[in-house]
Parts: sequence; C-alpha cells; structure tokens
Amino acid sequence: MSNINVYDNFLTDNERLEIFEYLQGPIFSGTQTSTGNIGNQRTFFRANLDNIDLFLKLIPKIANILPIEKYFLVRCWAIAHQSGSHGDIHQDTGGDYSVLLYPHENWHVNWGGETIFFEPEKYEILKSILPIPNRAVVFDSNIYHCARPTTSHFLGIRYVINYLFKKI
Repeated sequence: MSNINVYDNFLTDNERLEIFEYLQGPIFSGTQTSTGNIGNQRTFFRANLDNIDLFLKLIPKIANILPIEKYFLVRCWAIAHQSGSHGDIHQDTGGDYSVLLYPHENWHVNWGGETIFFEPEKYEILKSILPIPNRAVVFDSNIYHCARPTTSHFLGIRYVINYLFKKI
C-alpha cells in the first residue's frame, strides 16, 4: 500500500482562520469542469494560489511532514465544492508528493465530503479521510483519489488547499 499520512492539528487556529477568511473573498473566478473515465462532467471552483504569501509561508511547515528533503513547489491551488458536488478520480500529475489542507471551522461525520484514495486496478479503497479542520494529508501524487460529495446535512462549501511538490 502506498503512503498516505494524516496530521491532525497541523494548522494553528489562527492559520486556519486566516486561510478560511481568504477563501471567502473573490478568489474563485468561474468554474472548472473535470471529466472522468465515464464521461460525466463535474463542476467545481478552483483558484490558483501559487503567488499568494499566505499559502507560500506555510511551505517550511509543510516541509517538516514531506518524506523528502529536497523539493520544489510545482503548484498550489484551492478547490471549492458546493454542497453535493464532488470531483472525479484522478492523480496529481507533474509532481511526486501532494499535500491537502482542510481549513473549515468544524466538520461532522454526517456531512460526508471525504477524500477517498483508491487502488483502481482492484477497485479497492485504500483510505477514506474526512476533511477535519486543521488536518493535513500527505501522499504520493500518483495515488488515485477524489473528493466525495457532501451529504444533504451540509449546505456550505467544502474547501481544500492543495500543494504539489516535486523531488529534486
């Protein structure tokens, strides 16, 4: 099984709040559509964060949980799924390690919205991770994964911050 590591309480409350407040601003311009293997299109919001100091200043902290010493940032972005929407199964191409950060104030198991990691050839779920506030997830970028939809109990927006790193 590939490495998928979870770090709870990774963000401080202040870091989480600052990120969450930033995501409430006008950073998402338009929608993005992903097309999975079955041809269904999923619409979500995406914002490029590559040049935003708020997210770049977290890289030294993230470096402490990366399984590599020498790396460079390929890209950083935010995804926003409206209630009930989700992504298609995919890999994070162009890098070696991905990091997800969940900036919500709170999350309940009844809300769903898990990030699911798959072994696609065996149709097996490797791991299911709820978007718990202040949580970080580090994994090999070649692991297939997707965001599951939130349930009808959740009427907000599911945010995730994504970092993609490449080994040097």
